[in-house]
Formats: sequence, structure tokens, C-alpha cells
Amino acid sequence: MNRQPRNIRFWRYELPRRRIIKVGRGLMESRCGLIVQLIDESGTVGLGEIAPLPGLHGESLDDCIRQLADLPTATRDALNDPSAVSHRRDPAWDDDSLYPSVRNGLGMACAEAGAKLDSMLSNREMVVPVAGLVTARHDPLQEAVGLLQSGFTTLKVKVGRKDPSEERELIDQLLELEAPAVPGIENRSFRLRLDGNRAWSLDDALRFFDGLNGDRIEYLEEPLRCPQDHDVFVQKTGLRIALDETLVDLNPNSDPPIGRATALVLKPAVLGGFGVVMDWIRYARQNGIVASLSSCYESGVAARFYAALACDQLAGSAQGLDTLKFLAADTVRPTMVVERGMLRVHRHVALNLDVLREVFCW
Repeated sequence: MNRQPRNIRFWRYELPRRRIIKVGRGLMESRCGLIVQLIDESGTVGLGEIAPLPGLHGESLDDCIRQLADLPTATRDALNDPSAVSHRRDPAWDDDSLYPSVRNGLGMACAEAGAKLDSMLSNREMVVPVAGLVTARHDPLQEAVGLLQSGFTTLKVKVGRKDPSEERELIDQLLELEAPAVPGIENRSFRLRLDGNRAWSLDDALRFFDGLNGDRIEYLEEPLRCPQDHDVFVQKTGLRIALDETLVDLNPNSDPPIGRATALVLKPAVLGGFGVVMDWIRYARQNGIVASLSSCYESGVAARFYAALACDQLAGSAQGLDTLKFLAADTVRPTMVVERGMLRVHRHVALNLDVLREVFCW
């Protein structure tokens, strides 16, 4: 029998950063967001996270709080029926009128309350491989070597931000690396993912990658300002392309024009949550396309859910969850930590009330 929540609490957090977080053209001093907690007589039955990222989302955290305070009755009723996520695709909290980050957080909490999370974790090894982020400004090559030595088998590097000659030299050096032997870990070859964040024109991108051996590059994420040029880029370079930002404007259920893209990077907090992400995962599976989930510097509540979803739907693919290392605290206990390139999914967690302040409840 599905338990019905007795009340819903919203907690605000502000987590200090361990490392510099560069978002767009600014630096983020701390990470702020909301935790959604669905509760019944026996305790917490569902957790979700609403954390719009400044510079990425159109909505602010204050916008989300105002929207939550004014949710219509139908939406509140849907939240009080978490089993809805198990038997219908578009409950009221999955409404397009809600901000994407709000839809994501509410859907996350309802999915767990509707026993979806337990279903995802049942009879599975509860660890997921993670792509290690190379972000050091002064010695990125040394950071990459350290990540490989610690157990990562996939590395991700941002490109199109610095002097092109310096970035190309780094990519060439990374492609020449051999993954160091790590006790207890087999198959120590590693893959490289590059993220262009639409930094280049077609001509600039062709110059940058001219003569590059891309055999060990798993994919290049959104390199061009004009996505319409991706097919020409692939034809001329042979490199594999992944879509990220482009997916926001596409519908996975209506033959989306993805061209020659061979991978999808899915940000649930940007796409709008569980339902649309599942649609994209099904599309990727049906078309032989690689898919991976990527967080938006969210805390352990979101990372736990994304990792559980990956364990269930995307086994073997490295996920974009290494942003946890930027945060000096977490919203849950035990803390979600990436170790030896893997993130373990805790079946049961408790809120870390030391970093939470209740905003309101229903």
C-alpha cells in the first residue's frame, strides 16, 4: 500500500565551496538551493532538490520559492499522491508552467515516495562510474594524472575558454597518457570527453582539431555556436558529437533532429526532471546513442537520485557527477562522495539539519 504524505517541508541550504566554482563569466561563492521533503506518519518517504544554477537557469532560487508558495491546488494534490509517478506520465507537478528546476525537484521527491527509487536500486550493484572533471588552471595535466591514479577511467575537460594553442597542447598531452595501474581495478584504458560549451565557429573548431587523433575521445560536447554546423564538423573531423544545450528545444517523442550526434548529455534540472529525462533515455536506447546524466553542482540529494537512475538505466556509462567535489558540505548523511572514480548510492539517507533552514511547510 502506498503511504500518503502527511506534510511537505521545504528546506533552504547554502553550502560552502571547497574549490572555485566558475559559472559562465562569474564565480560562485556558495551553492544554494531547496530540499523537498515528503513526510508521512512513519517519517521521510521522498527527497528532492530544487537548485537553479545562476548563469544557467532562467529562474532564480527566490523565483522558485515564490512559485512553490503559490502552487495551485491540483499540484499540491499531486504531491500528496506520490504513487502518481508510478502510473501516469504527466501528473500536475510535471506541468510546463513550472520552472524546470522546480519540476525536477518535485518529481524527484515523488519518484522516491512512489517507490520508484527502491525499484531502481533493487538487485543491483549500487555504484556508478563518474567522469572526473579536470578544472585546474595552473597544472591541469597533473590534475588529470592524479584523477587517473585515483581510479577514474573517464576524464572531462572544458575547451574553448583559454588560448587555443595552450588548450590544444593539453589535449595532445592527455591523449598520450597511459592510465596508471591502480590495485584492484581492471581495464585501465581511459576515455576523454571534451566540452566546448558552444565556444567556437565552425572554422575555429576545424582549426583547433586539425590533425588530432580522436580515437580516445569519447565525444565532444556542443563545440559550435551554430548547432546546425555539427554535421559538417563531424564529416570533416570524424569526431563524435554530444548534444547538451540543444536538447532543451527538442522533443524526444517527435523525431528530434539531432543530426550525426552519437551521445546525449542529460541535465535533469535543465530539461525539467524525471519524465522528460526518461523519454530521452528511451530515445537514446532505441537509436543506439550513448546517454549520460549531468548535475548542475547540486548536492547529495540530487546526486543520489541521478546515480540511482544511472544504475537502473545507464549501467556502465560514466556520469557527470564529479561536481560534488566542489562542495565542502552536503545536505544528507552519509555524505555522497566519489571514491576511486565511483559514486556509491546509499539506499537510506538522513537530512543534514546542520546546513538546512526550514522555509515553509504544507
